[in-house]
Amino acid sequence: MDYCWLAGFIDATGTIGIRLGEKQFQPYIALFSNRKDRLEELKVLFPRFSIPYYISRRTYMSQIVSIQGVYETLDGILPFLRILRNIGEKVLELCRSRLNHGEYSIRELQLVREIISLSDYQGSVSKRIETLEKYLGDR
Repeated sequence: MDYCWLAGFIDATGTIGIRLGEKQFQPYIALFSNRKDRLEELKVLFPRFSIPYYISRRTYMSQIVSIQGVYETLDGILPFLRILRNIGEKVLELCRSRLNHGEYSIRELQLVREIISLSDYQGSVSKRIETLEKYLGDR
């Protein structure tokens, strides 16, 4: 597989991050393009990506949302990432840890906080940190 090419595509038009649910946190890799055919070709090369779907204003998205899929993909592309390397390292560490146990550890929660701070627009960081704090309070 051409991980160097994929890393460049992710650095240029993608994102790596974490979604906060009420009961769990979901690492993801997402790619965006105004050409659906490019994302369809991506899925052929990297089957863990979803079928591309329309999200808005001529923009399509394809993503990986399974912990195992994100882990395997980041493990391959991390040496080639430039722009998103720092967040990629943290998401990879989180995925590696999540594959080994069920309850969130203190380190995993620290990683979630760091990932939120690195990946979000500044306007949404405080709201997402509140969601994380709520999760901690419910435990």
